[in-house]
Amino acid sequence: MESLKEYQLHLKFWRVILALVVVNILMLLLKYFNLNTYIIIIGFRCHISLILPFVLIFSPDFLPFIKRNFLHPEYKKAFVFLTLILLPILIVSGYLFFTHNIDLGDPDYFYEFGVSSVADYPVYLLWNFPQIVLLFFFLAAVSTTSKYRFLTVFFTVIFLFGFELIFPGHSPFPYSDLGILISCSATVSILINYYPNIYWFCISLFTMLWLPFLAFGSNSKTLVNILYASQYKYWDGFFDVSKVFDPYSVSAYFGFALIIGLTALIFRKKT
Repeated sequence: MESLKEYQLHLKFWRVILALVVVNILMLLLKYFNLNTYIIIIGFRCHISLILPFVLIFSPDFLPFIKRNFLHPEYKKAFVFLTLILLPILIVSGYLFFTHNIDLGDPDYFYEFGVSSVADYPVYLLWNFPQIVLLFFFLAAVSTTSKYRFLTVFFTVIFLFGFELIFPGHSPFPYSDLGILISCSATVSILINYYPNIYWFCISLFTMLWLPFLAFGSNSKTLVNILYASQYKYWDGFFDVSKVFDPYSVSAYFGFALIIGLTALIFRKKT
């Protein structure tokens, strides 16, 4: 992201490390004592890992860059983002449908949670927009601290959310969740470094999380409360997937999203 250098953010790498250490210590303590890692204020979601890192590195040098991104985003084409959002769910659900491994389910709270979540998508997006904006600026700034921009942002996202795999104890280890984290981190790094558009980044990241979990379900209270509604602890999903494919439906979505992101990246570099 060449324009970042023009604004001379003067962000030292040690500040990024310090921010990650502080966030991880705080989040692990909250998880250890079974406390929420987020708060919801008048509907607005505030996850500590999304908000606190930018707060810890912010300086007045950021203001011109923030203004530039809101008023004149660098990458303005919508095709890549729409493909990234929609094509993976079409591939996964289409494959499951034609192989007879998916049916329309009858989950608890079908109307009050499921149907209302579809209708309230713009509201949920608006509620999550501020914290995703802060994540965008944090990762955009982090990418300036090293010449290995992709790897720097990738590992930063891993360290921001990897704590979710530690507490409470999982048996066996949640390899599927680890795969989702790795795929999502790589996709986010592609968007930050090669398709910098703050509006599409927020829409893409939120929808990439909102869509597959709405379709296939989630037992994560944190995800359900942040992405959908604060009064529910789980969601079974609109679809019933066969036992063979059910553990891999969501991770497959993020895997295909990463493949699409890498394909778009290769194509952009060639052109």
